[in-house]
Amino acid sequence: MFKKGINSYLNLDEANELIDGIDTTGKWRELTDGERKQYLILATVHIDSLMLTSRKHSAEQILQFPRGRNSEVPRAVLMAQALEALTLSDTQAMQRISLREQGVTSIKLGNTSESYSDDSNSSSKQNNELKSKVAMSLMRPYMLGSAVMI
Repeated sequence: MFKKGINSYLNLDEANELIDGIDTTGKWRELTDGERKQYLILATVHIDSLMLTSRKHSAEQILQFPRGRNSEVPRAVLMAQALEALTLSDTQAMQRISLREQGVTSIKLGNTSESYSDDSNSSSKQNNELKSKVAMSLMRPYMLGSAVMI
């Protein structure tokens, strides 16, 4: 069951509106509502798995945000969820990310080849990273070892 405040920070309409403005490939529009909801839930799980500063705003809330004295989920977190869901829905990008996380530095298929930088020290291997680099940068202010939370 997909429900804002329970397993997602955004409802489907809010997510669609945010993603429409950033999806240059149009892949999000090709997904069914069910697929979109699955990616939004998974993105929420990724965000809630991060090592975060401060405490939940309320002990009764299910999700990790809002936090501290804030009573609303920050816009940066909403955007991070949308970006993470969009990245997760891009199967080709996810295959590349998976290869890099496994330590693959190059791949060749017929006359086509790809090379990746050596990310042996990459923090994405620490299970405390989001798949979307932009979403991760949006979340950094709320993470332990980062700047002070505003």
